Amino acid sequence: MALDLVVLDLWIYAWHRLNHALPLLWRFHEVHHLDEMLDTSTALRFHFGEVVISAVVRAGVTWLLGVPFATVLVFETLVVLAALFQHSNLKLPPAIERSLSLVIVTPSIHWMHHHARREDTDSNYATILSVWDRIFLSISPHVRELDMDMGVEGLHDQPLPRLILRPFRRKRQTLK
Repeated sequence: MALDLVVLDLWIYAWHRLNHALPLLWRFHEVHHLDEMLDTSTALRFHFGEVVISAVVRAGVTWLLGVPFATVLVFETLVVLAALFQHSNLKLPPAIERSLSLVIVTPSIHWMHHHARREDTDSNYATILSVWDRIFLSISPHVRELDMDMGVEGLHDQPLPRLILRPFRRKRQTLK
């Protein structure tokens, strides 16, 4: 089970990175990033299109790898718990932050991923184990600041109806 969990975590790292690299996937994933007030609710803020695409792809990957259903349940539980923790507005004491961040993704690491600067948004893709960003050189060199702008560079959050329609609109219509 432990090996399967590590392999699934590596897969979700790669999938998250693809969501930033492929324009079609980014159109849906951007809804998550448009949130300018990062907190635990952001961990649950995903466009239904992204959820469906991700679920289908993840089901295919787990089936192809032959991952037991019990392991999938454990992994999905860990992903939700990690997402809630990472998106929280917790500021851990420096010693705890340093120790935990060597192994798992902490709020400070993931907050950089939501920084409204594309350079940082396109970094820190890991979900559970923080090692993937170090191995694949995708870790942000910057550190979290309490007053940093969150969201998508050059854009602002939108009301729910516009967020739902956003991925389906032509690109020039979505920019403000």
